[in-house]
Amino acid sequence: MSPVEYTSFEIFGILIEEPITSATDLLTAFVCYYAFFQLHKLKVDNKAFSFFKYYFLFMALGTTCAALFSHAILYWSGYNWKMLGWTFSAIGIFNIENSALTYFQQETKSKRLDRLSFVFKVQLILFLLCLSYTPTRLFEVVQINSSLGIVAITFPIFGYLFYKTKKRSYKKIIIAFCMSIITGLVFSAEITLHKYFNYHDLAHVLMAFSSFLLFTAGLELAKGKQVQG
Repeated sequence: MSPVEYTSFEIFGILIEEPITSATDLLTAFVCYYAFFQLHKLKVDNKAFSFFKYYFLFMALGTTCAALFSHAILYWSGYNWKMLGWTFSAIGIFNIENSALTYFQQETKSKRLDRLSFVFKVQLILFLLCLSYTPTRLFEVVQINSSLGIVAITFPIFGYLFYKTKKRSYKKIIIAFCMSIITGLVFSAEITLHKYFNYHDLAHVLMAFSSFLLFTAGLELAKGKQVQG
């Protein structure tokens, strides 16, 4: 593990801080924008799929804001502007939670988990309230919200759907979220490969791969390629 070394450079008189971290954030954003527009072009009339594709849009907006306001121009924007990216990402989590729930309802024809939709709304409102209060305006709150949404809710639901249906699309979603969990561990453990390629950068690259795999699962969901595997 190498010690982290923060860098910056000027372009056209504009100071850009943490250029590699900003660029890898934008890489994730690009993958998510691409995924959203490709899935949107398919014109699938399905509520669960709509939640699924809008996850990518809000995550793209969130990581774009993170690249700018949390890294590249943080010195100009200030700490509070980070809330914009955090909010977009939380809305993305809200969408993927609802996608998982709606796919569960469609596959099982069951209303057992219907109350979760209310829980998701409360979760998002509580998150926004935390951001509005200075002492809880922390990245740790973002991590808790993401862990709750992905690890505690979305992952188990899609895991159950794969167990029951053996559909390859659900399997890919599980793998993508496993990669997301690994990404979180890399970030928390601050695993740094090089002083100019730190744990932020590595986590962003892994997130981009995870997002692309999730996109391929979305293609299968959209086109009805419910292959078992």
